[in-house]
Amino acid sequence: MDELRRAIRRRDIFPVHSLRYADPRKGLLSGPAWEAARPTVRRTVGGVDEELGRLSSRLNLAYRETADRVLMNPAVTIINTSEGSDLSLERLETIEEPPRLIALRAAIDARLPRLDLN
Repeated sequence: MDELRRAIRRRDIFPVHSLRYADPRKGLLSGPAWEAARPTVRRTVGGVDEELGRLSSRLNLAYRETADRVLMNPAVTIINTSEGSDLSLERLETIEEPPRLIALRAAIDARLPRLDLN
């Protein structure tokens, strides 16, 4: 039974009526059906270069805005070393854990099985 579970998790085998561990290739088109649908799919998905260009521009803008603001943050310093620049951040001040978090942690610990690892 353990071997069966391992094979399912490794996706070596696929249970027939499973949604979680179903074969991901099951719903894909193949052969003539794929060849017939390919032009439509390519038109629908098309413009990949345009979308990548837009995403690249957004990422570049976010990077530049962050780089401009990092120097204004008093918690951030840039240390120049012989190997290059290092970013140094101040330690955050410690905050107390709320009672609800402590209670949740205790409830979770109570539900976990005790294991003897000796």
